[in-house]
Amino acid sequence: MENRTKTADNITLLLLPRFITFIFLFGGSIYLVKSNRFLWELLALYGAAAIAYLSLLLLRKNTAKAALRRILISHIILEVVISGLMVFHSGGHRSPLILLFILSIASASMVYQMRGAMFVSLSASISYLISIYFFLENLYSSDSAYSFTGILSHNSDIYFPVSLHIVLFTLVGLIAGYVSERLRERGVLLQTTEEELKRARRFTSDILESMGSGLICIDYSCEIILINRTAREILGINTPRSNETTVRDYLHNGYEPLAVFLETAAVENRDFDQYEVVVTRDDGIRVPLAVSTSLLSTPDEKPVGIIAVFQDLTEAKKLQQKLRIYDRLAAVGQLSAGIAHEIRNPLTSISGSVEVLQNELDLNPTNRKLMEVVIKESQRLNRILTEFLDYARIKPTMFTKIELNKLTDEVVEFISNDKRFESGIEIFNTLPAGIAAVGDEEKIRQVFINLILNAIDAVDTAEGRITIGRG
Repeated sequence: MENRTKTADNITLLLLPRFITFIFLFGGSIYLVKSNRFLWELLALYGAAAIAYLSLLLLRKNTAKAALRRILISHIILEVVISGLMVFHSGGHRSPLILLFILSIASASMVYQMRGAMFVSLSASISYLISIYFFLENLYSSDSAYSFTGILSHNSDIYFPVSLHIVLFTLVGLIAGYVSERLRERGVLLQTTEEELKRARRFTSDILESMGSGLICIDYSCEIILINRTAREILGINTPRSNETTVRDYLHNGYEPLAVFLETAAVENRDFDQYEVVVTRDDGIRVPLAVSTSLLSTPDEKPVGIIAVFQDLTEAKKLQQKLRIYDRLAAVGQLSAGIAHEIRNPLTSISGSVEVLQNELDLNPTNRKLMEVVIKESQRLNRILTEFLDYARIKPTMFTKIELNKLTDEVVEFISNDKRFESGIEIFNTLPAGIAAVGDEEKIRQVFINLILNAIDAVDTAEGRITIGRG
């Protein structure tokens, strides 16, 4: 039904000017042949047919549209017949109404293309020849001396104009049919292109509406061309507003900072990247936006506006706040781990010194018990610090090249200050110079300290010897 409707509309557009021209010519012909009563009757007949067809076009009923093409071919054939009668009654081959045949041929080509144009041109030629035949026969009907062959011989001068008219009808049919075929092909191509353009527009509109970012497009007069669904959601604009308005009219009150920024981008004609703007929605919520703009240009690179894409930074701001808190906690943890590490090393010396004093001094039971409490609590505090350092491994392992001989000398010098070595235990470093390893220097230092302290505890005699070297 839709195709039929389009066909009817095309016929209306193409044929309505043609009928107006036809009626105008008929009006002129009435003046030329007003003395011929029969011709007047023919004009009235054709006028009634033309009015009936025009009424059909204007009413535009679905049933009429379905039969429009069939009615039209009948109407055109009627035109050809009436045109032949009018030529017969208006002077035959000298009639000025021969042009009516051309209008009928052109009308058929508009709807039926080449096939219809050639069919009507053939019908027009036949109707024209018949009208000429009867015109000549009627002209000499009172003189029985003339036969039809004699009539033709007596009017040999009509051969050329009649032949010329028939050739004209054929050429008009060919040309009009060819043009109509091309127009139909162009129409089909145009319709296909229009449908593809509509699909592309719908597809583009769906993409823009489905974007996860807000999008506003404005021209250089600061009128909004497009605003997508995400933009309205971010800005809290629930009720749709007309796009045919300026940025100031659309983004007012709390949205004014965004409107000012868009106007600035349009006036300065430049791009912005992640420019932060804070707007206040109609519900009172402040929303930080990261806005990026780019120039909107025509295919010939002529700027016509700007495109603004923006995101809601509310969640990003919250995440940044959490990260700052985490950074502070990490710094505190790292500082605490460093303090605990610095406390544990002297704590080992304190604990060892108290053990030496406990063994060498003659203490009463109360003081000895106090010494044992100091040693016990020092060991407990050392375990707590060790567990804390194991838990708070915030500082990443730093791998460097370490000279083991030099590191061992430093560890031996550090432990030699422990009072327990006054009992005569000696530590010897036999590692050759030049031996190196890759690792965390502080962790390897702690490993050496723990190994040497364990070795000291394992030596029973007062004159012990601890040797550090390669096995």
